Amino acid sequence: MSSLRGQQEIPPEIAFSLRNVLHEIRVSRTFLMKSFSVKIKLVTRIVDYQNRLTGIFTRECMVKQSMGLKYDHNVLLANALANQIYLSLSVLLLLKQTLYGSARVLLRQFFEALIIAKYSEQDTSLTERWKANVEENIGVRRISVSRGVFRPLEKKGIDVSQLKETWNLLNLFTHSTRHAQQVLRVPIVEGSAGKEVEEWRERSHLIPNAEFTIDLLFVLLCMNYHLLIGHLGRKARGFFLGYSKDPLYFYKREKSLKNKHKILVDKFFEINKKNKGMNRILKKNIYQYRQNWIK
Repeated sequence: MSSLRGQQEIPPEIAFSLRNVLHEIRVSRTFLMKSFSVKIKLVTRIVDYQNRLTGIFTRECMVKQSMGLKYDHNVLLANALANQIYLSLSVLLLLKQTLYGSARVLLRQFFEALIIAKYSEQDTSLTERWKANVEENIGVRRISVSRGVFRPLEKKGIDVSQLKETWNLLNLFTHSTRHAQQVLRVPIVEGSAGKEVEEWRERSHLIPNAEFTIDLLFVLLCMNYHLLIGHLGRKARGFFLGYSKDPLYFYKREKSLKNKHKILVDKFFEINKKNKGMNRILKKNIYQYRQNWIK
């Protein structure tokens, strides 16, 4: 009753004003960062290590090309890996501002880039569509995750059920559905009592929504790691007839980054161990993405 009385006392032109919304974000941001500071730090370091590895592999690929050695460049693979840092940092910045709804739109873009990039390694028609001139045929450029990737994989007998479920969920978060966008959390005006603020946070499910968004970013980064190591890393190897002895002296640094990355991933799952169901879902996504899609 006291909460309702407090709401009635708030002038309507103040309750949803820009100033009040920004104040609500500042108040909730501090609370959210205290709740998930460890997870956010782990994900941020994972982003950093992956981009360091991307730099190493990219340099090795450039050396192969400059030496005139055979190198199968894939624009979709390069695009997905190069844009990872921008997408990840954008998601993290939005999350730190409590804007998980906006962050999930970017997660869908990240997910689709990963799916298309991996499949394009075996289906070159996807890269042709990507490079096609818009003026020639706009329909040719569009790559459908469902028809262009998932359906052909299922015809081969490859299980992508969890990946499809994650994709459908991200679609719900992105399109205009009741699951999309930010749950309204105002009014939390300056001078609001602590109990009232807590009630607004609980009604909006800020904490579970924010944590789930962090978990989604984490699983996409694990998928990105497979794309990075299993595809770009493989392309960077084999200088002549066999494997080189580390002509650029990168292998030691590469091994160190991989070991540090593994420690961070294991630690994230350890923190999440209370939520066994979520860990199973995350690991199933990673497993299905790491499968051999060539049959």
